[in-house]
Amino acid sequence: MEKIWLNEAFKGEVPSGFLGKVGWASPSNIALVKYWGKRGKQLPQNPSISFTLSECRTETFIEYEKANRFGFSFFFEGKENPAFGAKIEKFLLDNQAFFPFINQLHLKVESRNSFPHSSGIASSASSMSAFVMGLIEIESLLVGLSTGSRALVDSVPEPVEGPINMQKASFFSRLASGSAARSVYSKMALWGATEAYEGSSDEYAVPLENDIHPIFKTYRDSILIVSGETKSVSSRAGHGLMEGNPYAQARYALANENIKNLLAAINSGDL
Repeated sequence: MEKIWLNEAFKGEVPSGFLGKVGWASPSNIALVKYWGKRGKQLPQNPSISFTLSECRTETFIEYEKANRFGFSFFFEGKENPAFGAKIEKFLLDNQAFFPFINQLHLKVESRNSFPHSSGIASSASSMSAFVMGLIEIESLLVGLSTGSRALVDSVPEPVEGPINMQKASFFSRLASGSAARSVYSKMALWGATEAYEGSSDEYAVPLENDIHPIFKTYRDSILIVSGETKSVSSRAGHGLMEGNPYAQARYALANENIKNLLAAINSGDL
C-alpha cells in the first residue's frame, strides 16, 4: 500500500498563485474492542471495531498558499497553539515523501472541537483525520492543475467516497494517530487484519456500514463528561506500557477472539 501512495504523490511544481482554503469535519469514535499496543509504523497489535460518534467532531480548515519553502501555523479554537501544531508538523515532516508538495506551501490550520480535548474522547482521531482529509484534498486540487507530472498507477484502491479516496485517508490518518484510521467512516469501522473479515488490514480501516444488522442502526451513545481536564496518562504513553507487559499476548489473543464474536453479532443481530 505504501508503494501505491508513494507513486501517487504529487511531485510536480506548485503553480504560482496557488492558494485557497479547504475544510473538513471528522467525528471521533469509541472502540467496542479496543486496540492497545503498537508495532512497526503505527500498526496495531490487535484489530479493533468502533462506533462513530457523529456529534463529537473536529472541524478543521486549512489555508494554503504557494511559498518558497514549507511554512506552518496552527490555531485551536481561535488561539495559536504551538503544542498541538507541533504534532501535526511532525506528522508532515515524517511523511513528506508522501506529500512532497508541502515544501512549496505555507499552511495555516484552524481547528475546533465540539467536545473537550484530551479528556477521554478520542480528539486525536477526529482532529488528525480531519486534517489529513484536507491535506489530501489540497493534493487533489494540485493534481487537477498538473500537466502530467504526477506518477499514476493503473488503479486506485476502492472505496472512493466524495472528492477524496477514503481508503487513502484512513491509511494516512493511521500514521497521524492510530484510532484516526477509523474516524473517516460513518457508522462503524474495523481496523486491523483479522481472518474473520475479508479485506481487513493493519494499514487502514474498512467501513462496516453494510454489515450492520438493522437492530444496531438505531443505537445511540450518550457521553457524560465528569471532567474537562487533560487525562493523566496519554494514549501514546498507555500504548508504550504494553511493551514487555507479561499479559500482553493473552490480551491480544482475547481481543482477536472478541473481534470474531462481535463481527458475528453485528451481522446477525444476535447478542
